[in-house]
Amino acid sequence: PPARSSARDGGGRLQVVLPVAPDLSHTFIYREAVRMVRTDGNADLVVLERGLPDAPRHAESDAVAALGATVPRPGIVRRYVQVMRWLLLHPRRASRLLRMYRDDAGGIAGLFGKLPCREPRHPGNAFALASWLATRPPGPIHVYGSTYSANVVMGAAVLLDRPYSITSYVDFEFEYDHRMLRAKYDTSRFFRVCTAFCGERVRALVPGSVAERIPVILFGLDLDDWNDRAEPAGRGVLFSASRLVPKKGLHLLPPAIAALRDRGIDCEWRLAGDGPERVRLETLVAEHGIGDRVTFLGPITTADVHAELRRADLAVMPCIVAPDGERDGIPIFFTEAMALGVPVLTTPISGIPEIIEDGVSGFLVQPGDAVALAERLAEVLCDGDARAAVGARGREVVHETLDLDDAVRELLALVRAP
Repeated sequence: PPARSSARDGGGRLQVVLPVAPDLSHTFIYREAVRMVRTDGNADLVVLERGLPDAPRHAESDAVAALGATVPRPGIVRRYVQVMRWLLLHPRRASRLLRMYRDDAGGIAGLFGKLPCREPRHPGNAFALASWLATRPPGPIHVYGSTYSANVVMGAAVLLDRPYSITSYVDFEFEYDHRMLRAKYDTSRFFRVCTAFCGERVRALVPGSVAERIPVILFGLDLDDWNDRAEPAGRGVLFSASRLVPKKGLHLLPPAIAALRDRGIDCEWRLAGDGPERVRLETLVAEHGIGDRVTFLGPITTADVHAELRRADLAVMPCIVAPDGERDGIPIFFTEAMALGVPVLTTPISGIPEIIEDGVSGFLVQPGDAVALAERLAEVLCDGDARAAVGARGREVVHETLDLDDAVRELLALVRAP
C-alpha cells in the first residue's frame, strides 16, 4: 500500500462508490453517480457488490456496467495476506481502524474472520477495497449509502489515509450491526442528505453535529429525458411504482378503491414493482373484490415507468412510517411523475412536503387512513381542472429546482473543495 495520499485537498482521481449493481430500485443513485463521473472527467465508478444477474435491467444499470468496475472478491488466503500487509506496513492506520470497531456491536474480531469472504456487505471488506484502490491514482472517495457501503469505504479511507464523503438516503436510521453513525460523521468530510427533514434527523442522532457538514442536496432528474408531458385519457387511471414494502402504504389502496367502486366512481389501479408486500396486496385486492380494477405489472424498467405515467391521471403512493420506523425521503417516483405533469397524491411525511404543497403542487392526505384516502381520491378524480392545474404546477417545481446537472455540480464542488 502507498504512503499518505497527496490528494488531501480534494484533488486527484475521484472514486465514486456504489453499494450494488445492477439493482432495479437504485435508478436515482445510478443516474447521479454516472453523471458525476462523466462531469468530473477525472473519476472512476466503483461497485462493491454485484447484483443478481437475472434481475430486470434498465438503462441506468447499463450505464453503470459500461463505466463501473466491481471490486474483486478475494479468497480466504488472499484476504489474510491483504489484512497482514496493512497491519505490518501501516500499523498506525490499522490500529485506528481497530479502535473504531472496539466498542461497536460487531466488535474487532469480525474484521478478521472469514465472514467478509462470504458477505460483500461486511465491514471487514475494507481491507480488500483499500488494497484494490491502492493500485489506482490517489484521490478522494465518495460513497452512496450510509449503511454497509459507508462502513467499507470508511475503513478503506482510514487505511489509505484518503478523504471520503457520504451520500445518504434515509438509510442512516436503519438499525443494524456496525451502524456507527457518529464515526461516519466524524471521519467523513461531509454527510450529504437528500431532504431537509433528513438533515434534522441526522443532527438529532449525532449530538454536536453541524449543518455545514450535513449538506442538503435533493436528487435530481435528467430533465431532457422527462421533458415530455402526460396525455391521460381521463379514465381514472391510478399508477404506483415502487418496491412493495410497508413504508409505501400501498395496503391502503385496495379498501380505498373498493370504497370508490361502491360510490360509483370508476378507476383503475396499475401497480409496478415487486417485494415482500406483494402477497399481502394480492390478498387485499381479492378480499375487496376489485381484481377487475387492479393490474400487477411486476418489476418494470424506467422506460416502462415513463410510459405508464404518460397514460396516468394520478400518481398515487400513500406513504407511511412503517412499524419498524422505516420511511421514505422523497420517492423519485414522485419527481418523475411531476416532471411529466402527472399530479401526485401522497402523505406529508418525511421530506415530501419540501416539494409537494397540498392543492398546489400535489395532493396530500393524512397517512395511514384508508377512509381519508378514499375521500381525497374521489375529490381529485372528479375534478379534472384541479388535476390539470396541480399537475402543471408540480411540473414547474421539478423543472425549476430538481435538475440533475445542478445537483451534480453542487455535490462535486463539495467533494473537490480544498
